[in-house]
Amino acid sequence: MTFDLPPVRLVADFKASAMGIKPKSPGSVATVSQIKNLFGKQGFVPLYDLARVRKLIQHLRSTGRLLLLRVRNAEGRSIATGIYPAMNRLSYVWGNASYQKDQGVRPNEALHWYAMRYWKSRGLRWHDWGGGGEYKKKYGGIPIAVPWFFKSKGQIILNARRAAYHLWRKHREFMRLFHRG
Repeated sequence: MTFDLPPVRLVADFKASAMGIKPKSPGSVATVSQIKNLFGKQGFVPLYDLARVRKLIQHLRSTGRLLLLRVRNAEGRSIATGIYPAMNRLSYVWGNASYQKDQGVRPNEALHWYAMRYWKSRGLRWHDWGGGGEYKKKYGGIPIAVPWFFKSKGQIILNARRAAYHLWRKHREFMRLFHRG
């Protein structure tokens, strides 16, 4: 999506500052427990381990193409973390996580707004959220559909691929319902 920041951002900024939360660059790795909490809540397992996160930071930190953020609540406790790499004119949401009990103060929104403003101020034009989601509409911008192409060697493989995808979606929906209570 493009970096057209809508007026709703001002409301989110005001809410966040009123609650005492403000993203800052921690200079360290997002906590494994927060990442596991986020993925577990959505019915996923992280696709990467902490060693991979460390490698990303090791290779990109000194280039100026990596933004690491942490949100602390009014008491100073870390409640959310985010990793936002960028290259050329595009920034990415590589990963972010927050504790479920702290989501009422919307720390992920604070992370995303901060990251988008940060990269926009450095001349970047695009922000890749990595997939769809209704909640992303409030951030403005223009959604861009990216087609996926694949080729299977035969009809059996194609049918198996479709069935696996369908099962994965059903499992994901079940896990979301399960984690909501």
